[in-house]
Amino acid sequence: FLLIFLNWALTAWSKRLSMRVTFIRPNERIGPRAAMKESNITGIYPPLGITYLASGLRDNGFEVSIIDAQALNLSPQEVTESISKESEIIGFTSTTLVWPNTLKTMRTAKKRFPNKLIVVGGPQITAFPQDSLNHEFIDLGIYGEGEETMLELAQVYSKGANIQDIKGTVVRKNSRVFVNQPRPLIEDLNRLPFPAIDLFPYHLYRALTVQAPFYTMIASRGCPYRCTFCSQIYFGNRLRLRSAENVASEMEYYVKKKGAKELVMFDETFTISREFTLKLCRLIRERGLHFRWNIRTRVDTLDRKVLEALKGAGCQVIHLGIESGSNKTLKTMRKGITLKQIRETAREIGIETRGYFMLGYPGETTQDIKKTLKFSRNLGLDWASFTITLPHPRTEIGEEAVKRGLVKKDFWKEFTLGRPIPRLSYFTTREYKEKDLERWRLRAYLLFYLRPLFLLKKMKFGRLRKLLRDTIFIIRNFR
Repeated sequence: FLLIFLNWALTAWSKRLSMRVTFIRPNERIGPRAAMKESNITGIYPPLGITYLASGLRDNGFEVSIIDAQALNLSPQEVTESISKESEIIGFTSTTLVWPNTLKTMRTAKKRFPNKLIVVGGPQITAFPQDSLNHEFIDLGIYGEGEETMLELAQVYSKGANIQDIKGTVVRKNSRVFVNQPRPLIEDLNRLPFPAIDLFPYHLYRALTVQAPFYTMIASRGCPYRCTFCSQIYFGNRLRLRSAENVASEMEYYVKKKGAKELVMFDETFTISREFTLKLCRLIRERGLHFRWNIRTRVDTLDRKVLEALKGAGCQVIHLGIESGSNKTLKTMRKGITLKQIRETAREIGIETRGYFMLGYPGETTQDIKKTLKFSRNLGLDWASFTITLPHPRTEIGEEAVKRGLVKKDFWKEFTLGRPIPRLSYFTTREYKEKDLERWRLRAYLLFYLRPLFLLKKMKFGRLRKLLRDTIFIIRNFR
């Protein structure tokens, strides 16, 4: 009997130590047509955030699984049916865009597993921590960077101890919501384990212009710039960089162990540190790594030496946030660059370049929009994207929208609480209305992609068929 008891106790203790946690990325668009549109047009990328959470927990003895409902195209009910009954914590990640479907999925999960701990983190709860937890089916929220908070939560919860006072969390006490003290940002990013990519269905990830198999990475967190259309509430406005050696080692793992053909860097300004960029490129060459990779950056962080280093290390695509062809608009955005800088950099690049532009920024005139369309065609870009400015939350232009009456003061509160609301409005003027902006965007795509010389250039390199297909997809789905 003693042996039986000891065996039972050891098994119970072992299970206690290896408590199971399931992370879920909700489906942004429910249904087969929506999923096809998502995968064919904008692509499906793995959610980097929960891969870091998962690896941190697993390295500390927890059993972890991930359900990517976006990649698998699962409904809230299907997600819930996929959750293991052994899971003690069910964690969700959510952006503001996906919040309505996140609510549906969490509600369904809590109904089936009333005794499980439902946790949610990500940009949405970081932007609206108090209101986000005003749903009884959510037990706890994590705001800001989640790696250390999630690990502490799992460790404390597995011991049956009090989880009400953990830094970086939002909790409910006596039917009231409390936001606990913020957790300091992680200073040394090198100590974070590499993402738990093996937990994802990587064969389902795809993007319009990226070679599979591909993997996503991030080398830094935080952005010191102050663009009015962007929010830095998640990673902060202070740059924190991983070491070049650490990033190169992750790249080497994907290329040599996972057979990656391309790596997609999701840093907002990859080349912000010239020293880091040059060293990383040197390490890639020294380690004999051969792969395609693409970066996102600003024109004022590029020079001839950096561009030559990137090209020599296999970087084949640079995404540039150009935003506007009007110096006046760029200044209003506090972008910190000029048309002259953009032109000079575009001439130097020598790598496939993709430019991103915004139309209908507050204060823009029809003449400003025309300048942007013309400017986009004169830069020698290989690809361009045009979006209509929206008043996103926790941004300066979001506040401007409230002042103008385009967004009601309690709009985001109502949205977060899951109540019916009208869709966000564009910034309109006496010169143009919403339909006019839609027409300008369509015109921008047609004028950019259907230029005879542009098409001849693509034909020369045997890429015309793919370009026309991609262009038709873009125009049809962004109208």
